[in-house]
Amino acid sequence: MSNKFQFSGRLPGNDTNGLADYEDVFLEPAGPSEPLYAVVMITRDARTVKDDTGEVKAIAKVKRLEVATGEDAAQLHQMLDRLTAERTGDEQLPIEVVEPELDLETPLSEARVSEFPSMSPGFSDGPDGPEAA
Repeated sequence: MSNKFQFSGRLPGNDTNGLADYEDVFLEPAGPSEPLYAVVMITRDARTVKDDTGEVKAIAKVKRLEVATGEDAAQLHQMLDRLTAERTGDEQLPIEVVEPELDLETPLSEARVSEFPSMSPGFSDGPDGPEAA
């Protein structure tokens, strides 16, 4: 975004600022534990033209802001990813968390390296412990 188009640093006031309910969370030392997703209405606040150069500048402002929670927040997150991908052409790859199966019954003193997920390719579990393959 060029310096010809700027964003006002002010939040909407009164009943149009749903972020105000989260002020205390943002003031805590740790801050919010997760990002917040919100719906905003943005309008043009000002447009100026310099007389001597004809340079045009505009300032946008947040007219209304509401924070989403629960399922609404999850849907907004997905929508944000989709809209970003449409605008940029860069589709976000899905992240799939795969948890290895853990044997929580075997004491660590009896466990063998082969019973743990491989962290270093090229090593195997010998009778005296790990060895190079």
